[in-house]
Amino acid sequence: MNDEYTKYFEHFHKERLSFLSGKDKHKKCKGCETDKVLTEKDNELTFNCGSTDGDKECGDQFKIELPIYKNYQEEKQRLNHLIHGSFEYNPDKEDLSVYNLEKLQKYLKIDKEYSEQQKIISDSGDDLKELTQQYKEENDLNTKFKQIQELYVIKRKESLQKTKIMKELKDITTTDDKKRQLRKEYAKVTYENQKEILLLMEKLKDKNSETVKVKDESLEIMNELSKSKKKKPKKEKKEKEKKEKKEKKEKEKKVKEENKESSESDDGMGVGLDRFDKKKKEIPKEEPDPTEEEEEEEQRRKGLGDELEEFQVNLIKGVTLADQRNKEKREKEEKKSKKKKPKKLTKEGKKWVKGAIKDMKEREK
Repeated sequence: MNDEYTKYFEHFHKERLSFLSGKDKHKKCKGCETDKVLTEKDNELTFNCGSTDGDKECGDQFKIELPIYKNYQEEKQRLNHLIHGSFEYNPDKEDLSVYNLEKLQKYLKIDKEYSEQQKIISDSGDDLKELTQQYKEENDLNTKFKQIQELYVIKRKESLQKTKIMKELKDITTTDDKKRQLRKEYAKVTYENQKEILLLMEKLKDKNSETVKVKDESLEIMNELSKSKKKKPKKEKKEKEKKEKKEKKEKEKKVKEENKESSESDDGMGVGLDRFDKKKKEIPKEEPDPTEEEEEEEQRRKGLGDELEEFQVNLIKGVTLADQRNKEKREKEEKKSKKKKPKKLTKEGKKWVKGAIKDMKEREK
């Protein structure tokens, strides 16, 4: 299928789905008063803008003839029945196509039926050849036949090599070293051939497609799609909106800068007053001087704070000293525990010691 056929095929179905939505904007073509007509009949798709008077603009826009596919096995069986006949019962007595008319014509006047049968047989034979050729091309059967032959050659070669090695292994005169070498060779042959066999088997594993294209698709264009109304894509719309927003912002920025420059250059009374008000707002308010009572209270607070600080310092010192003493105690206890304690003898050790003492006493005597 070419790109143009795919383009028009997709367009037809998009228009059909949008028309079925029932919205008014999808019912008519641009510049046409009548509703669109989308027909699917006799393996043909027709797109019409609603006119039946032969109007080029609002009449038929394009026609698509769909391809015809058939099952290979079923079609093959049907054609073989037409060529060789079948054992199926035919209730129609007048239909002589199921009989062998070549022999019957010697005894009956059936020249017309015989010539018709011969024509059907020759046409069916041609159709069967064409069908078989298409089936082979679509499934690449010639390559598969070569791969099958290659697989047979590899297996045959492997079998001969293995038989030869086994014969040498079974021979009485073969030494152990030679046998070891032959076993390695046998394993090597098996491994190498197995790799090749697996690759071929993987390729041959794919099933054949049983559907065959009997008739190709076709396209007839009356008015090209470029002439019909085209909607602007969403991306273009978004880009346009972004541009407009950007331009608007730039304009606003320019206006602000111009206003700023004019305000700076303007030495009028209004401007001066505005600046004076701003400065007035910026000047901090002076706080009143504290009274004697407030000063005394503040000093008292400061004094309390100093006392608290001293108390906290003493507390921390006390805690640190206590921690240090505890640490020293722990270290002394650990040192004591680390001193070596005399190991007690086991039962076996005690027995051995008693035996040694006895032996010493006997020797002394």
